[in-house]
Amino acid sequence: HPPLESCILVVDDRDSNREILSTILSSWGFRIREAADGEAAIAQWQTWQPDLIFMDIRMPKLNGDAAIARIKQLAPQTPTVIVAVTASAFESDCAKLLAAGCDGFIRKPFQPPDILLSLEQLLGAQFQEIVPSTKPLPTSKPMDAVATPTRVTDRSLQILVADDNATNCQMALAYLKHLGYAADVAQSGLEVLYAMALQSYDVVLMDVQMPEMDGLEAARTIRREYPPHEQPYIIALTASDEASDRVACQAAGMDAFLTKPLRLEQLTDALKQHLST
Repeated sequence: HPPLESCILVVDDRDSNREILSTILSSWGFRIREAADGEAAIAQWQTWQPDLIFMDIRMPKLNGDAAIARIKQLAPQTPTVIVAVTASAFESDCAKLLAAGCDGFIRKPFQPPDILLSLEQLLGAQFQEIVPSTKPLPTSKPMDAVATPTRVTDRSLQILVADDNATNCQMALAYLKHLGYAADVAQSGLEVLYAMALQSYDVVLMDVQMPEMDGLEAARTIRREYPPHEQPYIIALTASDEASDRVACQAAGMDAFLTKPLRLEQLTDALKQHLST
């Protein structure tokens, strides 16, 4: 599997489901093709042998489990990894899918972290070669030795994603790319401050729980040390939705509050709110 060139076939009879999954996967560098039913999936597979197939199970004409079984029957040693996409949580249904020949499954409704976890489990060592990793801003090099962070080219906002969890970063970057934005990445509060010393940011997606310096302390430092015209719009990211957490984020100077797992509509609304001010 050469880096960033793996081919994925997305199979689902619903246009919206295919679009969501294809958008997420293509944002990570995969080449995507689509099929609307099991018969079309088999035809596509016979034509170009994708590396992975995400196969919805409930479809007209030919169900996903039957299509999986047919592909495995046609080529028992096929290197194609098949991931079943199902809304069922019953062990008997999962066992049936494995018996049909699928290599794993994800359940609907899914989030980008579910997809990443599925790929990591199924691809093993190949995962790091195929899925582009987030590259944190370096903290050990002197400032003049660090390349200028990538600038947004298609939108004017300069965005920094701050989270020590690689999966959460991938999810945020995928959503931002879907919305037409690029972003830099930091993995601690200290890296946030270091990144801001290199360039100005309009928006910072700030995880609250991070090593070295948490998001609250980083936000307080930014509000204390930067003049008003250099202040970014800070969006808190946290797994907790308690009132006390919201109060703490507000007290630290954060402008918005989003809960994990991050959802596209929440992020969209927060960015719209910033742009409207």
